Amino acid sequence: MDERLGPDFHVARVRMLRGLTQQELAEKVGTHQSSISRLEGGEGEPSLSFLCRVVGALDGYVEVRVRGGSRGPPKAAGR
Repeated sequence: MDERLGPDFHVARVRMLRGLTQQELAEKVGTHQSSISRLEGGEGEPSLSFLCRVVGALDGYVEVRVRGGSRGPPKAAGR
C-alpha cells in the first residue's frame, strides 16, 4: 500500500471493501456520518483516538511510525 496516501484514502478504501456506507460505519463507531465524511474527505487532521476507533470498527489497526530526520543522530551536548 502507498504510505504517501493519507488515512482519508485508506479508511474510504477499506470501508468500501467491507461493503459499508458512511452511515453504517458511523453507527459502528458511535459517531455521525458527517464525521466519517470529513475524515474521508481529508478535512483536517483526525485525532489518533478517533482514527483508531474508526479503523477498529473496520477490523483493522493503525500503525504509527516515527522516523528520524535526514540530519543523522543528534550530537551529544558539550562535544
